[in-house]
Amino acid sequence: MGALFALSVAAHDFDYTYAGKTLSYTVIDENAKTCMTKPGSCFGFIDVEIYPGNKVSGDITIPSVVSDGNKEYTVISLGEYAFSKCEGLSSVSIPNSVTSIGEYAFYYCSDLTSVTIPNSVTSIGKYAFYYCSDLTSVTIPASVTSIGNSAFDGCSGLTSVTIPNSVTSIGNFAFARCCGLSSVSIPNSVTSIGKYAFYWCSGLTSVSIPNSVTSIGDGAFSYCPKLTYVKIPKSVVNLGKDVFIK
Repeated sequence: MGALFALSVAAHDFDYTYAGKTLSYTVIDENAKTCMTKPGSCFGFIDVEIYPGNKVSGDITIPSVVSDGNKEYTVISLGEYAFSKCEGLSSVSIPNSVTSIGEYAFYYCSDLTSVTIPNSVTSIGKYAFYYCSDLTSVTIPASVTSIGNSAFDGCSGLTSVTIPNSVTSIGNFAFARCCGLSSVSIPNSVTSIGKYAFYWCSGLTSVSIPNSVTSIGDGAFSYCPKLTYVKIPKSVVNLGKDVFIK
């Protein structure tokens, strides 16, 4: 995993309290006065230990501007592992100053039911909402161009998702194991559907694939037992293996 930003020499962490919640932030660029919610870390290969940048619970609202003493910084990103495994986190409101949601940002936040993603966000990192099993709906804003690998993998409570016309690629396992999804409409901006993108979406009954799609990865709709009919457009020139295997 690469860092989202090259931090400035003067980078440092600080705490800021807003709406009754204290969060830690990391300066990205001292000159530009920008920061991110503090990244966490991950150690180990077999018994993986994850340390979130912020260990919080309940409802949180992230402000667009935070202060460290007499210096103000604009929050432009949610760091990698920023809120990973915060099981008691129930809702998050992200400000419209944020342009990216880092990898693993809300990884295994199993009690997260609501998240507000503003139309300033252009990228959702891989595993960003991995196994947020209580998340019931999500609206991806029209500013987003890419949905990372496994971004919503394991969101079994997700019953609806809106994919905007700005998205050009749906990553591998992006919506895998989203058992609550019954239908998906893929916009005509999408050119590629990754491997196992909708793997094991056991409640999926219909999907519309537009003429813009040229590539569908291996097992993209595999183990979707209720999906009985899908029209593959002539535009698809790369069709993976076992795309619809049951």
